[in-house]
Amino acid sequence: MNEIFSVFFLSFMAIMTVHRILEMFLMTRKKKTGIIYKKWTLYALVVVHVLVGIFAVLEYFVRKRHINLFITGLGLAMFLGALILRNLAILTLGEFHSVQIELKNNHRLITNGVYGCIRHPYYLAVLFEVPSITLIPNSYYALLFSLLFYFPMLFYRIHSEELIMLKKFGHNYLRYKETVPAFFPIFLLRLR
Repeated sequence: MNEIFSVFFLSFMAIMTVHRILEMFLMTRKKKTGIIYKKWTLYALVVVHVLVGIFAVLEYFVRKRHINLFITGLGLAMFLGALILRNLAILTLGEFHSVQIELKNNHRLITNGVYGCIRHPYYLAVLFEVPSITLIPNSYYALLFSLLFYFPMLFYRIHSEELIMLKKFGHNYLRYKETVPAFFPIFLLRLR
């Protein structure tokens, strides 16, 4: 096990953890809340996300396998792409962004910016971020754990949010859903 890589990996995990904690507390503190649905899904996802990170670190130090730099690079690229996409989604949603499934009193359906290409850019970013955390240290058991536990919970949350949006926005959301794909940008679908 390379000591330089170990320091890099632990520093990465520490910075990422502090960033997520600050982001969560700052976002929930300064915004007016609306009606929150399926509140438990956030807490369940946070717990499993934390477990994925812990398992990735433990597996790295216990298994002591040779680090495949291609896999590490892939994980870093996925994380960076996820970070950019996530921040674009947050910026586009503006006052309507929430870590919860939440509808504010004046909630509007956002269909511009990145939401004009895909319906769930924030969740797509998370789908890249979570496995990237396991790929950076080549923690394949932690990757399997994330695929088996985190992904199904996230897809449940996405499905729940879609039903709530459909109920709130009716025909407008249905039309949006029919014209904008959930995860793959429109321009990629048009290349076929």
